[in-house]
Amino acid sequence: MEITRQPTLGLNITNETRAASHGERASACPVAAVPPVAPIKPALEQIQQALGQMPQVDLEKVATIKAALAAGELVADSATLSASMLAFHRGDDR
Repeated sequence: MEITRQPTLGLNITNETRAASHGERASACPVAAVPPVAPIKPALEQIQQALGQMPQVDLEKVATIKAALAAGELVADSATLSASMLAFHRGDDR
């Protein structure tokens, strides 16, 4: 079984955008005022509601792993497992 990284949602807020939203200038460069983006809030609320309805655990994967363990199909190699866990959390793509 392979552990896959889950996509993350992120907003790339630049200094110019942050400053414009506060009525300031981030630098000497001319920057057009950025109006508040009203459609983002309802979209984020919809995403949060959809995520709230999803299970936090992939029950199908759990059942598959339990079945494989019961059948003796999984071999536990602690050295390989720990190396994979460290690589995953470090962001290594091995």
